[in-house]
Amino acid sequence: SFYNNEVIDDYQRYQFAGHTVDFFTDKTIEFLEHRAGQDSPFFAFVPYNGPYGHWPAIKGRAENEFAELYDDSDMHSIPREGLSADVLERFGLRVQEGGGVREQFKGPLLLPNNVEALRNYFSQVSLIDHGVGRILQTLDRLGLDDNTIVIYTADHGFSLGHNGIWGHGAAAFPASAHRASYHIPLIVAGGETRAGATHAGLVSQLDLFPTLAALGGTGTGAPSLPSAGRDLSAILTGRGAPDDGQQDRAVFMEQEETRAIRTPDWLYAARFLGAPAFALGDELYDLRQDPLERTNLIDNPQHAETAAGLRAEVEAFFECYSQPQYDLWTGGRAKSNVTFNGFWQDAWGPDWQPLL
Repeated sequence: SFYNNEVIDDYQRYQFAGHTVDFFTDKTIEFLEHRAGQDSPFFAFVPYNGPYGHWPAIKGRAENEFAELYDDSDMHSIPREGLSADVLERFGLRVQEGGGVREQFKGPLLLPNNVEALRNYFSQVSLIDHGVGRILQTLDRLGLDDNTIVIYTADHGFSLGHNGIWGHGAAAFPASAHRASYHIPLIVAGGETRAGATHAGLVSQLDLFPTLAALGGTGTGAPSLPSAGRDLSAILTGRGAPDDGQQDRAVFMEQEETRAIRTPDWLYAARFLGAPAFALGDELYDLRQDPLERTNLIDNPQHAETAAGLRAEVEAFFECYSQPQYDLWTGGRAKSNVTFNGFWQDAWGPDWQPLL
């Protein structure tokens, strides 16, 4: 649960009675009030841990102040369908890796299509909306709003039944590359950015660092490693488009055994094929004709050339930007953890382990 948690704050340990979203909002406001009147630039990263759609945080009615907004909603805008075979495979691997059959059926497998869980999830969205509003009001009150760049984004998307999946990419096996798992908000305000403007092109979180460096007038310096990030400041300020010849061309995604490319026309998910015990298959979706990504065309001979070309782009991208010591696809070791050790041990031997 994200309520009544023990926190360590500036070397002090104490209980915070509310939701941790409120904790991060309060601490951000405290930080801004401390910075007010100082001439030096500041950077505030606000790591909201909601909306969180997994067990047990989403169990039952939400305890936050916005739960009542959704008490009478049937959540009809959310797709309702049975769990996909890939999701059931993921649950099977969880049991194989760590046991706990009873726990899986008492907890996570009860969530999909559960109306109360959906209401809980959306009340957390409202909780974050409220927190963001409080931070923006604070910037305005302190006179910091005109010269502060605010970026609202997320670390991943979340399927709430879309394509038979509840969760993000790792909720399925092989990992989902569908839109709902990767489509995230990106809202930028303040500074020289254009208010009310929208851009429909494909952008990536890799673009945030060079964009912020440009908007802040600092530059990125000489990169120590190749970077695929693009400076989007021209789009945000209305001065044009990125001068790289690749605007709106493609974005790339990765979740362990799945690497994917999305273009305006196609979604292609390439799978790691080096684990003999696991027969994985690639996926190809025509986004113009099939925007909901329902029909996998990978075995359609009419699209074989398209699939081969997109897989080659995926391979070239990761060959350029991956660090070999951490590249799972070439025998590297994950920096922290993976969702299923057994898969990579099947590929690289029983002694393979993540670094941590």
